[in-house]
Amino acid sequence: MSREDQSYSEKRNFIRMNIPAGTEVTLKLDEKTLKGECINLSGSGLLVATREKLPEDVTLLAEVSSHYGHAPTLSARARVVRSETTNQQTWESGLEILEIID
Repeated sequence: MSREDQSYSEKRNFIRMNIPAGTEVTLKLDEKTLKGECINLSGSGLLVATREKLPEDVTLLAEVSSHYGHAPTLSARARVVRSETTNQQTWESGLEILEIID
């Protein structure tokens, strides 16, 4: 089946994986560190929920950690491509992965 024959949700280069609830993400932007929750992850980006809006087009360090005792499951330099409020207390931000860090 060609990409054109696939449904719209399947036309991505990387499929999104929903992450178990409570998976933490630490975001380091300049001297500021924010904690949040990773909602989903793909080969090219991630969706995170935080208590404050992330400025768009800013590069930051994102570290995703599991509750299973692993050192960061993912550590990456990422760019904020969008940040939208879902209610008065939570912001969802789409991050584009620029580089995976060992």
